[in-house]
Amino acid sequence: MRRPLIRLLICILITLSFYSFSQKITRGPYLQAATPTYMQIRWRTDAPTATTVRYGTSVNNLNFSVSSQNQQTEHSTDLNNLIPNTKYFYSLETPSKVLQGGNSYFFITPPPTNTTQKIRVWANGDCGNGTERQTKVRDAFLKTLGDNYLNLWILLGDNTYFGSDDAAYEKGFFGIYAKDKFLRQSPLYPATGNHDYDGSDRVIENPKAAYYSIFSMPTKGEAGGVASGSKGYYSYNYGNIHFVALESEAVDRDNKKLYQNPNNQVEWLEKDLAANSQMWTVVYFHHPPFTKGSHDSDVEADLIAIRQNIVPIFEKYKVDLVLNGHSHAYERSKPMKGHYGFSKEFDEKKSVEETTSGKWDNSQNSCPYVKNQAPMYIVAGSAGGYGYAREGYPHKAMYYSYVEKGGSFYFEVENNVLSAQFINEDALILDKFTMMKNVNQKQTLKLDANQSSIPLTASWKGNFNWQHDNSKKETVVVSPKVTTKYIVQDNQKCLQDEYIVKVVTGYAIQDFNSTSTKSGMLIDWITTQERGIISFEVERQRQGGLYQSIAKLSSKAKNQFSEKAITYRYLDQIHETSENVNYRIKITDNEGVSYYSDNKMANTALKVTD
Repeated sequence: MRRPLIRLLICILITLSFYSFSQKITRGPYLQAATPTYMQIRWRTDAPTATTVRYGTSVNNLNFSVSSQNQQTEHSTDLNNLIPNTKYFYSLETPSKVLQGGNSYFFITPPPTNTTQKIRVWANGDCGNGTERQTKVRDAFLKTLGDNYLNLWILLGDNTYFGSDDAAYEKGFFGIYAKDKFLRQSPLYPATGNHDYDGSDRVIENPKAAYYSIFSMPTKGEAGGVASGSKGYYSYNYGNIHFVALESEAVDRDNKKLYQNPNNQVEWLEKDLAANSQMWTVVYFHHPPFTKGSHDSDVEADLIAIRQNIVPIFEKYKVDLVLNGHSHAYERSKPMKGHYGFSKEFDEKKSVEETTSGKWDNSQNSCPYVKNQAPMYIVAGSAGGYGYAREGYPHKAMYYSYVEKGGSFYFEVENNVLSAQFINEDALILDKFTMMKNVNQKQTLKLDANQSSIPLTASWKGNFNWQHDNSKKETVVVSPKVTTKYIVQDNQKCLQDEYIVKVVTGYAIQDFNSTSTKSGMLIDWITTQERGIISFEVERQRQGGLYQSIAKLSSKAKNQFSEKAITYRYLDQIHETSENVNYRIKITDNEGVSYYSDNKMANTALKVTD
């Protein structure tokens, strides 16, 4: 009896020892569903274990922690009450050891909504095929990004090509990106593609599609936007950008796809876009309405239906960017609207208001896009998938098209400037453009009497040339003595701000006197500060009459600024019999605005020796 018991104890010890020493992370960590005060960290271990996530603002002081005593291999930890726009380091631990942590394990919480700081976004379409192209595109972007922090990472569908089960994502996605910094540092916001449903029914939140169990989405409106209640489509805010991820492959609970109007998804989409107040709006989903890459939007029914039924919604709500995958190419339009037909029917004169390339690089006709009245369409489906050109390539609505090699789409938003580029697998930037909002400003500002200077800031980020002093700074400080116009342009003269700084009149009349003399009534006053004064008029009011101008004196400061005391005199040669008269001084500035001093009463009968 003792030997079987001893064997059992040995087996238990061996098992416990195995779990203790074999525990390691086999997937992740990866970040999900971020808000300015919340971050979710997900990961997988090879053996069931309890876990603790330690975190803090210093890698050497992880003074906060969240623990779970559940013995499991799939781990998801919610970090709450975080500080917006703050860098947090973290480590993943079991009761017996640290699994992962260190200087590269950190994230930065999203900034508060409408923050104008720079936001960096990477978009990958059709990345999950495990090919050499996928790794080359990844490495090219890593090289381009350098040490900069990537704020968020969006997926445009076909995140794996090996089926829809869990193993397919390990092979096509996590196995490729596991060792890079993106997953452990940057929140991931995916959309599905047709291959994400391979081997399972194309139904939103199908439990057989591992996509829905692997990824977490902000479906309750907790990250901004209108709550969708669906992991298939959702929206969120990041800084001053509103993102909308749509589902263009599967049917919803109403058994309808995105383009089969009316449907649940479109009803939610319109509500969400109508409620949006962010400066920038980016919509992404898998199927492109305009393409001639490995798919053809002239012949494929779903692409035609999206173009006819969904594109008008993007135009109605002035969406800025529409990002798609599916077609294994890079294709980029200019901002356009009103085209719902075939490629050969595209008429740039009717659909495109801004004919510039948008590159803003000193090349010919390369001013940035500033009208903001029409969406721009981008196909970025070559982060892994190999493609070729369809008949009629390139699509006539596309300014730039590229199918030769793979690549990814990257953009930055800083306040009112969106700058984007396509980076191919050789780390070459083959296309770029800049969009701006609220530029070419004309403003009238006031320099108050107690101010000596005022700052002026250009309405864009980039290069600057102030005409008054040839300054190249974004902000200049000016000290006009009179009302002055200031102009700033970019180097290409694509952009121009005009500022009229109105100098509010400065004056201080002291010792305003009226003195009777043998020659008449002497009117005198002293100014201790003048700025922008043109003239002084002496006005007299006789008994029962109106004030009348009897003299006009030009400003001794000559419309400039003077801090010195200046004396003015005028002799009113009035010799009538005794009467009471009133005097006042009318001051006129360089804007034609007049002001009046206090009244002074005098009696003309009082004569004294001069």
